[in-house]
Amino acid sequence: MTHETSKKYRLGPAQRSVNQLYAALTRLRLGTSHRHLLTVTGRRSGLPRTTPVDVMDHDGVLWLVAPYGEVNWVKNLRQAGVAELCRGRRVRTFDAEEVGPELAAPVIRQYIAHVPVTRAYWGVSSEGTIDELRTEARTHPVFRLTAC
Repeated sequence: MTHETSKKYRLGPAQRSVNQLYAALTRLRLGTSHRHLLTVTGRRSGLPRTTPVDVMDHDGVLWLVAPYGEVNWVKNLRQAGVAELCRGRRVRTFDAEEVGPELAAPVIRQYIAHVPVTRAYWGVSSEGTIDELRTEARTHPVFRLTAC
């Protein structure tokens, strides 16, 4: 089942507050176990930038999915190629490789099913066809994470 339109992500004061709350909870290891803090070097500033993200474990591999499309953390990660993930006191460093629609589609299906708060940003449901999920992958980047 596809949606005609999907919601556009806007990082305003309300969303910044939600992100700060999620970040604080994640630092305390509260909330869903797939929520982490992603830190990537800013492509313009060169400074570390941190945002809460949901990491999927699909077939024993860790994946980062961009439910809001090509936001700043995606652009920074593309340039840096390396990221830190933190949950509580545990910090791990990963190489990140953006994958194409073929590999991304099943991960997107899992993500939509497990992270309901982002469903409005997708043009497909988790029950969508593989072709619909591949189409979504063109506007929602997916990265395979490999431990450094």
